Amino acid sequence: MKNHLLLFAALFVASSFQNEITPIWKNNKLTTVPAWGKEWRVSFEIQPVSKHPKWSNILHFTVGGDCCKSGQRIPGVWFRPGTLKLMVATSLNGNGNANYNSPLVLPLNKFTPVIVQQMQDTKGIYRYTIVINGKTVYNVVNKKPELFKNVNVYAGDPWYTAGDAVLRNFQFTVEPEFTGNIKKGRLLKTIPTWGKEWQLSFQVKPLSKSKAWTNILHMTTGKNSGPPGSRIPAIYMYPNSRRLTVFSQVGTNANLAYTTPKDLPITKYTNVKVEQLMNNQGKYYYKIIINGKLVYNVVQTKPTEFKNVKLYASDPWYAHADVYVRDLHLVGISGQHFYKTL
Repeated sequence: MKNHLLLFAALFVASSFQNEITPIWKNNKLTTVPAWGKEWRVSFEIQPVSKHPKWSNILHFTVGGDCCKSGQRIPGVWFRPGTLKLMVATSLNGNGNANYNSPLVLPLNKFTPVIVQQMQDTKGIYRYTIVINGKTVYNVVNKKPELFKNVNVYAGDPWYTAGDAVLRNFQFTVEPEFTGNIKKGRLLKTIPTWGKEWQLSFQVKPLSKSKAWTNILHMTTGKNSGPPGSRIPAIYMYPNSRRLTVFSQVGTNANLAYTTPKDLPITKYTNVKVEQLMNNQGKYYYKIIINGKLVYNVVQTKPTEFKNVKLYASDPWYAHADVYVRDLHLVGISGQHFYKTL
């Protein structure tokens, strides 16, 4: 995914745990999603067991009915008759049954990862993409993205024979309310005075790894790095991993870094808090707290006040990270909320 990140108040997520199997049988309704937004992601791993002479269904998201009105396949995944090849259909550019027929014969002896998603890119364009076995096989602009209500989710729908396959790590994520898109260079706020005491907190869930540094949040007086005030703080995903790196100015080091020792989980959100506060003895401490656990704690020997601090999500200097972010809170001195989402 991502073509960008999402900052929002309400996120509906249904996901399996690692290696969990989702059974496929006819009319196996898993849930109903109250609001299905313009941006969504469906991912799973599939291992076929046998062929079927007719169309056989694996997954089907629909507002009701099989085909071919808008919203009846958003998306749907089938085995083509007599094959182990996938057909993926969705509502695209006014076509309620826009389909992609994969030429790949899925192997019987191993799982194949599949991602079907519709996301907004950095230019605000909605792109519908299909990724099979780590390769993007379909990528098209959807000029007519739509909102849907009460979307039924089936692992084996009522209209076709159930696909004879093993489905694991099935997960879908949808942003129904669009309270803010995060993308490269997006400025959320300029804060006139950023004091010596502050607190930044958010929840994050990575979706994939990137070969290079990617940014999530960045507070700066104007520069990427170097001079004082360039990173106060800045949050990145470490290259080739799902580890989080937090940079900030501490003492004379304008780019002090802390990186989590392990990858963040992809099946749930991680709570992150970065703060600089004064204790009862008048000392300032810079702290990083992950899931309620203090992981970094150092005395801030040179607490500094900065003017006209910009908050980016994400910054103009790096690609945006492939993550979801929610519940962003930015609190300055005296408890003033400069920016928050609830």
